[in-house]
Amino acid sequence: MKIVIVDEHPIFRRGLREIIVADTDHELVGEAGDGASALQLIQRLKPDAMILDV
Repeated sequence: MKIVIVDEHPIFRRGLREIIVADTDHELVGEAGDGASALQLIQRLKPDAMILDV
């Protein structure tokens, strides 16, 4: 499963990144710190799932 993380807090993203990378069933394909960057990543990478900070 390809995953994109979207959160403005770099420390939180780093923690999620470590968890996702450790799981061999999932692939972290991108990260964004804001909505505009997230939209670009989503359109380009077409992930299966996203973890978003509302």
